[in-house]
Amino acid sequence: MAKTFQEIMADARKQIPEVSAQQVNDLLKDNGKSPVLLDVREKDEWREGHLEGALCLPRGFLEIKVESTIPDKNTPIIAYCAGGVRSLLAAKIMRWLGYQKVLSMAGGYGARKN
Repeated sequence: MAKTFQEIMADARKQIPEVSAQQVNDLLKDNGKSPVLLDVREKDEWREGHLEGALCLPRGFLEIKVESTIPDKNTPIIAYCAGGVRSLLAAKIMRWLGYQKVLSMAGGYGARKN
């Protein structure tokens, strides 16, 4: 049965924990046990600014490259994009691929900048 965009997002929010920009700050200060920051924005967005230490893997290449980029599927990951939509969908895909500890940053890079 076909789903609307709103239904897809609601399903993703049920499956993927979202964390605020402040929570990301706190997780990054966790005694050297920091999660991988995965920026799923496009390269031009990345060049305009990104979180320090983040890996760039645009959403369009995620399924193709994530397993070679982050081979350990138990690695804690925080995905982010510009506003929180692409990262939530990327995190859902990563869960389907077997990644166990994936979060999405609510509000994305825009929330972090502000």
